[in-house]
Amino acid sequence: MKWAARNDSLIAGFDNPVDSQKAWRSFQTAQLGVGVDLLSHTVALNALLDRALPTLNDAARLELLLERFVESLPDNLREKAQMF
Repeated sequence: MKWAARNDSLIAGFDNPVDSQKAWRSFQTAQLGVGVDLLSHTVALNALLDRALPTLNDAARLELLLERFVESLPDNLREKAQMF
């Protein structure tokens, strides 16, 4: 049982407002990097959003994720994505 309590305290140490704010800023400023595939970029955005807003409902979460994903693409890809 000591291990579980220790594990819970470690998790609580990572879940604080400062970490959430940093994750939110990173989420808002993330851009698709050169050589990064779209799936990896999506997974990274998803992880940042989970850290920034862990209690967000699914509908709002998907809307934010999609909006940020499109905004994070280079101009030429963003134009193609907005056609669909």
